[in-house]
Amino acid sequence: MRHAALASALAGMALTGSMACAAQPDSPGCADGVGDSLVAAQQCASLDQETQHARLSGAHQALQTRLSREEAEGLAAAQAQWQSYQTSHCALVVAIASRDNPAWRISWAEVADLTCRAELAQARALQLEDLLAIAQRLDARQASREPATAPAATTGPRR
Repeated sequence: MRHAALASALAGMALTGSMACAAQPDSPGCADGVGDSLVAAQQCASLDQETQHARLSGAHQALQTRLSREEAEGLAAAQAQWQSYQTSHCALVVAIASRDNPAWRISWAEVADLTCRAELAQARALQLEDLLAIAQRLDARQASREPATAPAATTGPRR
């Protein structure tokens, strides 16, 4: 019975738009919720997931350019593990929500999966953006400590 309530709550959030399209206020039909339209919910959830994935990719690339080789390898490993977590976690959300309601799985599971992925990507992008800010501060601190570059040596005869 608890699972049916969870599935009902997730479907309700998707219907009102509070689950889908949270980051898409400018998308047509997404800002005010999607009503009871499955197609609109899928479109909004897909747009939100794409937007958050692009933000995550941008944060990842920007951070990677600031890291040493060893740090970049660590970031790549962490990101691969995070992607596995995202896939597993969102599959679990859908499985639990649809356990007692196969019809919900057929209709709203894609919306729930896309929304879950968007929410996790948004959180991960924030984490990477925080790391980027730290790396930028450290780079600026290091640059301010480095001595000024000496003028280039002249090639003329020495006296």
